[in-house]
Amino acid sequence: MKLRTCSSCGIEKELHKYFYKQAQSRSHRADGYLKQCKSCVLEKNRIAHAKPQNKQKVWENKIQYRYGITKEDYHYLLEKQKGCCAICGTDNPSSKSKKHNYFSIDHCHFTGKIRGLLCATCNSAIGLLGDCPQTIEKASMYLRSTQDAFNKPSGFKSLPH
Repeated sequence: MKLRTCSSCGIEKELHKYFYKQAQSRSHRADGYLKQCKSCVLEKNRIAHAKPQNKQKVWENKIQYRYGITKEDYHYLLEKQKGCCAICGTDNPSSKSKKHNYFSIDHCHFTGKIRGLLCATCNSAIGLLGDCPQTIEKASMYLRSTQDAFNKPSGFKSLPH
């Protein structure tokens, strides 16, 4: 069992269990592990991400890492969609339950190709339907066919509660 002293908290901990291993391309240490323990790294990141001046940079890094696009690419897509959700047309990226500052970057989960920008509600909706066009079309057909569902035909008895 190999031990290392965390450079932040000064506590000696088991290397393989309490320290993150770096990617080969980013590793600067012979053993490939960070100098800070996992707890200290997480706390440092939590504090950094909470600072208002860092929120923009965190978002920029996230879209670059996850989707391979820059903030300029994002704003180009947003301008191309006239500042609105590609599905419902709202200019508000938030959902009813959570505030969002940016539209969600919708992408194909198989190819990674970006399809457009969606509000949180539309992004959740297509995600819950499995990003499957056939299922989404069936849901649409169902809603259209049941628009008059509450106009009870004669002789219809109410369903038990």
